[in-house]
Formats: sequence, C-alpha cells, structure tokens
Amino acid sequence: MARSRDQQRQYVIEKYGTVWQGFQAMRGAIRELGPLDLKTQELINTVAYATADAEGGTRTHGLRAYEAGASLAEIEQALLLCLGVGMGFAHTYRAVEWVRSALEEAGVKA
Repeated sequence: MARSRDQQRQYVIEKYGTVWQGFQAMRGAIRELGPLDLKTQELINTVAYATADAEGGTRTHGLRAYEAGASLAEIEQALLLCLGVGMGFAHTYRAVEWVRSALEEAGVKA
C-alpha cells in the first residue's frame, strides 16, 4: 500500500519525535537569527522547496508566505526568479500551480 507524503511524514514524526523536535528547534533558531522578516523568509523557503521539486514544502511555505503578508504576485515572482536557475519552465509553472492550489484550498481567491 502506497502511503501519502503526509502519512510518511507523520510516521517519522511519531517514531522519531526527538529528531523532529531538534529540527524544529534548529529552524526556529535560524528564523530568529538574522534581519530577514518572516515574509521574506517564507518566500525563500517557498522557492527552495520548489527548486527541490518538493510539492508539500512549496505548498506549505507558499501559504505561510501569503499569511506573512506576501501577495500572490510576490510569491509568483519569487518562483519565476528560479526559472533557469535550477528550474525549467515546466517545473516553474507546476510550482506556481501548487501554490495557487494551496491558497485556494485555504479559501484565498488565487
């Protein structure tokens, strides 16, 4: 039986809770470390996940970027900046669709 990414993630979190807690602590420390505001951090995270072709992370951080004040146009521009730098056109428009879809599922008109 194939498990969804969410099921895979939840299994690892439950089985290796201390690893997950350490990961979250590291991410929190990085978030607080420097001068970047939350919106900028989430835009960077969105494009990093998109470049890695990680749908879940792209969707999650695209929504977080929006919640931190980024407009859909800003998120899309950030994704388009990756065009030719680790992402081809098909990869880029797929990432844009992931974010649009995540926003629509959250009730945002995208």
